[in-house]
Amino acid sequence: APSKYSIDVFDPSWDRRWENTFMTAFGMFSMTDPDHQWVGPYAGTCVTITPPIVKKYGINSKFTGKKIYPYIDMKVVEGGAYNQYVPSGVWPKGETSGNPDKLLQVKNAYVVDYPVALDDNRFAIVMSKETRTPEEKAQSQYFTLNIDDLYGSSEYSTEFKTEQFDGTNSYQLYPSLIKFNWCYNGSWGSGLNTKNGDMMIMRTAEIYLIAAEACQQLNDPAAAAKYLEPLRIRATRPGATTPALGTVTEDVIFDEYAREMAGELNRWALLKRHHAFEDRLAKYNKRAAKFFNPERHYLRPISADFLNQIDNKNQYGDNGYGTTPGKGF
Repeated sequence: APSKYSIDVFDPSWDRRWENTFMTAFGMFSMTDPDHQWVGPYAGTCVTITPPIVKKYGINSKFTGKKIYPYIDMKVVEGGAYNQYVPSGVWPKGETSGNPDKLLQVKNAYVVDYPVALDDNRFAIVMSKETRTPEEKAQSQYFTLNIDDLYGSSEYSTEFKTEQFDGTNSYQLYPSLIKFNWCYNGSWGSGLNTKNGDMMIMRTAEIYLIAAEACQQLNDPAAAAKYLEPLRIRATRPGATTPALGTVTEDVIFDEYAREMAGELNRWALLKRHHAFEDRLAKYNKRAAKFFNPERHYLRPISADFLNQIDNKNQYGDNGYGTTPGKGF
């Protein structure tokens, strides 16, 4: 589950990186291909909203008897070592005929346009970044969950709740990272849980971020803004206005890295080279801040498996994590 900071740093009102990073709407899929219907044809994958569902999930009783329809249709591509299961398209909102000719082709079926309309009937669960009131929730036949409700209210409010708070198991849900979820022919394993897509090593966006970071550190915020603005313009959803950057400070750099590079495993190095762990953890991860040891945690641990395979592990050292008597330097 993402940290509270990873959620709050996004503003989906303009930033499409939100739904390209996290999946927050969940539904079913159909298989209209007559030769491969192990999931079931379109009609067989619709779910009827019953009185027990209405009661358990607090759905407005006026939706009793209504159906939740599939969002995606899947097809089978045979051949090779195993069959491939890939999306054949997305069912348009309001289209309930089950006619595969009506399917829409999209670049990435995992990416669900945000926000999900209140009258959308293709999803069972929708997680809202903005707080929806009970009155707003009552307008939808899907189960609406405010993301902020998933976090605790204690000192460590950045942590997810671990027990029921609304009579359901919603506490087990969280916005799911989908950046590396591939969905094209050749990427899915036969069990639908193996993805074979390429891993991104470095992207053009990271070059822009590094340039902006360098300019900011050289006390040239105007130059830094010139490198950040193209990323933000690219991320702006149609019809929205890209927010003005203002003065590019170190925190602005950190936040833009968090939005653009979420899940890409580079923010430890970013905070290390700015010597910013103490400040940022105190703001956004109080539990980690409590246990942070600058004498140790500015360095990565050395694998014990590696140390046990060399003859001079005490001389080599473990960066202070306690596997060897000393750091080794």
